[in-house]
Amino acid sequence: MAEAPSLREGLDLYMNAYMALTSCRTEHGAVPWTAVAQYAKFYSFDLEQLDDFVFYCSELDAEYRLWEKATDPKKVGGIGKNNGNNRSRGIR
Repeated sequence: MAEAPSLREGLDLYMNAYMALTSCRTEHGAVPWTAVAQYAKFYSFDLEQLDDFVFYCSELDAEYRLWEKATDPKKVGGIGKNNGNNRSRGIR
C-alpha cells in the first residue's frame, strides 16, 4: 500500500486477521460474522479480543465497501460510471 497508515501498538493483530479473511467476502462485499468468529476461535481469541475483532472487521468492511463503490465503474455512482444510462438497467 503506497500510503499505508501506521497502526497503534497491538492493532496489527486485527489488521492481519482481517486481511486473511478478505477471501471470505460474500457477494455483497462483507466478511461474514461467521468467518470472523471461526478465525477468532481457531486462534484462541478471548472474549474481549473477539469483541474488538468484530468491531474492527465491521468498520474496515464499511470503509472497504465505500472505497469499492467509489472506485468501481460498474457500481452505481462509481468513478467513470455513466449514471445517465442507469434507467436501461432499472436503476433510478
